[in-house]
Amino acid sequence: MTFVQLIECRTSRLDEMNRLMDDWVRQTKGTRTATHALVGTDRSDASHVVEVVEFPSYEDAMRNSNLPQTDRIYRGLVALCDELPTFTDLDVVRDEHLSADDGVQGERRSGHDDVQGERRSGDDGVRGERGSGDDGVRGERRSVDSVRGFFAAVGAPGELPALNDLLDEDIHSRDPMNPQDTVGLDHVRAEFRMWRGAFDSAFTVEDVFAQGDRACARWTWRAVHRGDFLGIAPTGRQVLMTGMTLFRFGADGKIAELWWQHDQLGLMQQLGALDELEQ
Repeated sequence: MTFVQLIECRTSRLDEMNRLMDDWVRQTKGTRTATHALVGTDRSDASHVVEVVEFPSYEDAMRNSNLPQTDRIYRGLVALCDELPTFTDLDVVRDEHLSADDGVQGERRSGHDDVQGERRSGDDGVRGERGSGDDGVRGERRSVDSVRGFFAAVGAPGELPALNDLLDEDIHSRDPMNPQDTVGLDHVRAEFRMWRGAFDSAFTVEDVFAQGDRACARWTWRAVHRGDFLGIAPTGRQVLMTGMTLFRFGADGKIAELWWQHDQLGLMQQLGALDELEQ
């Protein structure tokens, strides 16, 4: 069944966004699974931008999301938007190509991979609603998008976003570098600000998997040490850390718990904190 994703954001930098999309199209030639993309602006509010991206199926959309180029373009998109983009996942249940000659009984077409202005129908023409199992699939897709949005927001340059659209007010974050859990949105944001104050950094999300109310991401973090970090004065060194984060989502779809696992020993070694011990 054809799957469509609506991406909405607010930006005054549409030309830059178009160039970002052009780069993605070139970089993903031969690997992307998206078959049709359309971008429009709200006639009553030109800063409101809506992108419609079509895939042959939900599974194809998931494969497209896991491309490294998709992660890079998403981080670029977040940097160009005035607020975090929002995503709506749609299973296509009716697809008609309308012409002046046949009115409402529009022509239908089978699934071809051409990317012209026409839209595809599924093999069965008009299909009914999907069952509860597909509700779970859509929920898992939203979880994957939230995970990617989380890492893009935490690593975006400038002021740290409020994150209240992604994180629960009573969120629990568990990091092995901290002796106790960090509890509450304000405290979690303060912890993120500590990292951002010490490093100019960005996350690359390598893999995301979701099932039920959980999701897990494997990521790579690249940074430059610019400020004090755990008593270590700025070194200007470029560092890299790999890790995984487990997410639990609440009933409202917001992230309620975080479990972090990362190569903290490797980070300290790269910062020179272990030099004396190694001599």
